[in-house]
Amino acid sequence: MAIDNNVVFINGNATKDVELRKTSSGDDIASMTVAVNGYNDRVSYIDTILWGKNAEIASKYVTKGK
Repeated sequence: MAIDNNVVFINGNATKDVELRKTSSGDDIASMTVAVNGYNDRVSYIDTILWGKNAEIASKYVTKGK
């Protein structure tokens, strides 16, 4: 059995609006940082990169604080 994709679920809030851009080959790529509340009110900041359709969807629906 082959696994084609890695999947990670991050539950938190975007620290700013998603930044969408295109690669030289025309693929969508989006970057954003997610703030995740943890144990004892500590916050972790996770930099994320999304590709293709996921990048396009995130740029439409994810805004700062969501």
